[in-house]
Amino acid sequence: PRLNTKTQVTCRKYIDNLAQLSAEGKILKCRRAIQRLQRVKKDPDSQVSLRHAAALNAINAGDFTKTNHLLGEVEVLLPNTTNGNEHRLRWYHQKSLLKLQEGKHAAGVQLTAEALPLVSVMAPGCVSAWLLITHAWFLTKIAASEDDANERLFHVRKAIRFYHLAMDHAESEYPTQMSYFQ
Repeated sequence: PRLNTKTQVTCRKYIDNLAQLSAEGKILKCRRAIQRLQRVKKDPDSQVSLRHAAALNAINAGDFTKTNHLLGEVEVLLPNTTNGNEHRLRWYHQKSLLKLQEGKHAAGVQLTAEALPLVSVMAPGCVSAWLLITHAWFLTKIAASEDDANERLFHVRKAIRFYHLAMDHAESEYPTQMSYFQ
């Protein structure tokens, strides 16, 4: 089962609630809420979670330079967290969203493939499901651009396998979290 320490539950709640605001188009309200929380929540796990939420907000706002900057800040803080694997998996997923936006599908497959060992050591949940979906999406995009029918089929089959795995992981999560995480 997925670990649910008080810190982990609180961090997930920050990200979920802020992601919901952002997904609803309330970018400025989300940004202000994150800034207020960053002033009072000083522990590394909260700071990393708030930066993840800010990165999602920046992605929704289309500010990919800001997203890269925030993910760089996450990287610096990761060694000080108690929930490092889940934060790292989120980092990989958000970084892969940037690759998707840039149309860098091969780089996206490589990036998400680096994260797959983390997926295997964590309990299934939405964080791992989203990363698996993104990995499969990159494989799908590569297959669509492939001229060789055998290569295309190879990539499609791999993508299908990852989509199914993502569905298995998503079933281990409460429904509302998948909706807003991206």
